[in-house]
Amino acid sequence: MFNKDCLPKDTCQEKICAYLAILAALLSGFFLFALEQVIFWPFIFEEIVKASIIFFFILKIDNKTHKILLSLAVWLVFILVENIFYLPQFIAQDNLSLFYARFIGPSILHLITFSSLLLFSWSYKYLIIFALIINIFLHYYFNLGIIHFF
Repeated sequence: MFNKDCLPKDTCQEKICAYLAILAALLSGFFLFALEQVIFWPFIFEEIVKASIIFFFILKIDNKTHKILLSLAVWLVFILVENIFYLPQFIAQDNLSLFYARFIGPSILHLITFSSLLLFSWSYKYLIIFALIINIFLHYYFNLGIIHFF
């Protein structure tokens, strides 16, 4: 059996933060997909959820390399769950341009928004609010582009 007392306290706390961040990204996909069905601008909540994951879990980790790797892992889980929910739409329409619009584009968008949240809050945690506002506008205009071109 695993003995948690043999590890330094910080290591256990960082592992718990990492597990919780990935779990939050996984569960947020279900929450956000349901929310998207009932509200008009779900991207605002999507960006708030991403900022919350960064703020409450990833920024608790001291090692900068681990922060970056965990952010990438959370990003991958986040887009995987989101793309799974859009998969039936892609299959039903059998359209390759829809694939690029709904899989590739948002994946890059979420990578940019996750990165900006992490980078802005790297030294000063309160700057995450500034990054959040920028990301909301970025996501809004990205969605307008998707609607306009596809």
